Amino acid sequence: VAEFDGPIYHARQASDLPNDSPLMVRDRAIQISEHTWQDSVSPARFANHSCNPNCGVDGCTKLVAMRPIAKGEEVTFDYDMTEDSDWEMSCRCGEPECRSAVRGFRFLPRKKVDAYGPFVSDWLAARTARQDNE
Repeated sequence: VAEFDGPIYHARQASDLPNDSPLMVRDRAIQISEHTWQDSVSPARFANHSCNPNCGVDGCTKLVAMRPIAKGEEVTFDYDMTEDSDWEMSCRCGEPECRSAVRGFRFLPRKKVDAYGPFVSDWLAARTARQDNE
């Protein structure tokens, strides 16, 4: 569907990323490793969050359809599929199962993690697998 294909930023935490206009990196880039985020110059930058998304993540930077997307339907993904830092935002997606906050992968209910399956960023899936094996 789209790919985060822009500049890469390294920071200790998301709150250290620049968020001034017009780039607003902190609110537009996705996390691709523990201390690294990638922005996009493609339409991926404008995909909105949903607690019931129609897209997921392939690898660390590609947005792919999780189900058929109807013509005119907004492209969305759950930001917690890529993010697990100190960044947070209020959620007003309007979905019946809205969590009211986007806070990071570690806060997702296990049921939601299992439902997302292979549509979670590779860096988070690998970290979770390591933690499960410890």
